[in-house]
Amino acid sequence: MAGYHRPIRHLEQLRPREAGTGWLVLWEVRQAPDEERWSATGAGSEIEALDRAKHFLKLGFWVHAIKDPLGAVVMDQQAIASRLGSAVAT
Repeated sequence: MAGYHRPIRHLEQLRPREAGTGWLVLWEVRQAPDEERWSATGAGSEIEALDRAKHFLKLGFWVHAIKDPLGAVVMDQQAIASRLGSAVAT
């Protein structure tokens, strides 16, 4: 069938979101001045979000904040620095 295009869907798009999977870690390769420009990665729990933040910091990335499933900032840069200690890039 020439001209027919079937959209490709990823399995993650087809699965319903489970409760508690909305934690976000906002990070970037370099410090960005605008909050809207941060990259985000999801996590299933607060502990998983902290683990991901620690991993990004060990790689030398900037971690701006951790947000809960409702979108509220649970930890900002200073709170992450005090919680994770020397792993934080300043």
